[in-house]
Amino acid sequence: MNKTLRQDPIANHIAQQTPGYTLTAPFYTDEALFAIDIEQIFRKEWLFVGHVGRIPNPGDYFTYQIGKDPWIIVRAEDGSVKAVSNICRHKGSLICREGSGNVRKFVCPYHQWVYEKDGRLSHARLMPTDFNTEAFSLLTATVHATQGMIFVCLADDPPPFPEPNGAVLAPYDLPDAKVAHIASYNVQANWKIILENFMECYHCGVVHPEYSRVMAGASSSYLSEEDITAQAGRSPAEARKESELLGLPTNRWTMQFKQGSCTQSMDGQPVAPLMGTYPAYDGAMIAVWIGWTFEMEANPDYCVVFRFTPLQAMCTNIEATWLVQGEAKEGIDYDRERLVSFWKVTGEQDWDICEVVQQGVLSHYYRPGPLSNAERGPIDFLQEYLRRLSDLP
Repeated sequence: MNKTLRQDPIANHIAQQTPGYTLTAPFYTDEALFAIDIEQIFRKEWLFVGHVGRIPNPGDYFTYQIGKDPWIIVRAEDGSVKAVSNICRHKGSLICREGSGNVRKFVCPYHQWVYEKDGRLSHARLMPTDFNTEAFSLLTATVHATQGMIFVCLADDPPPFPEPNGAVLAPYDLPDAKVAHIASYNVQANWKIILENFMECYHCGVVHPEYSRVMAGASSSYLSEEDITAQAGRSPAEARKESELLGLPTNRWTMQFKQGSCTQSMDGQPVAPLMGTYPAYDGAMIAVWIGWTFEMEANPDYCVVFRFTPLQAMCTNIEATWLVQGEAKEGIDYDRERLVSFWKVTGEQDWDICEVVQQGVLSHYYRPGPLSNAERGPIDFLQEYLRRLSDLP
């Protein structure tokens, strides 16, 4: 794709945007612009793929796809985590058709080319005797693991990794957490519609009645300090002081529960043992973003991690992973249905409303709308998104 074809239409589209408004329809619907999103955004940044607990043993793997590109995330023989392309170097067949499993070697189902766990081609059946197997290893991506979370970067020269605040996350002991449940959804909406939704609570009072019963300030849709103080029974400053007394980091950005609730559950009551070294139910939880593909809701007794992966212009895979204390036993320390129910309900409400928005954006009569004072997150996100596209070479 040459510079003129890539840059001029993007410049024209960007010029049509009004600051503080949603984007024009093609940014949410057009496959050509989506392809530029993949190239300019997602091939250049760190992508969250999953928790290390999914692949504890050599040969354990799970598959991952971004846009049209399929990958395998695998635990190698030496214990390291590798990301290898799920495309055979012979004729391009998918190698792994199952979403997860354990292998001694990867074998292409078409002509049985055999690859080691690190992607090296070890056997190519009926090829010439002078065939150089070393030249046909599976393509690889750079891997970085932090706080038990696996990220990959598809760029030849990856940018610095945006390390999360280790002190803030340390009490949850995420590297040793147990994967209690995983749910996957293909949502028929553009990835930007979904992220805009996740970055505001303007919709919470109506769309999320269960969430609003538990979270202070959510029902007002503005999360104002006055509403939070009234519903939590303490001000944000008082909450930070209580966290300090418990030995928790003072620089945590917390979201408080309403009085009588202590975690994100349907009744606000505990659903699992306290995470890691978390000292007590302190009336608050934290939300953590790493890039645009990872968001975590960290409660005192469990965490749920959301992975946002664009597949098509109007289709985004969302994978939710519930983490509990590493030694917790299902049926004894926690009930899976009770653990999962809050974010299953809340998440599915989000997926549904995002699909409703996508349907409206497809209309000939859609026009970009002004964002409210309660949507600072989406405003900043869209501004940064357009800035990145403006940097096209």
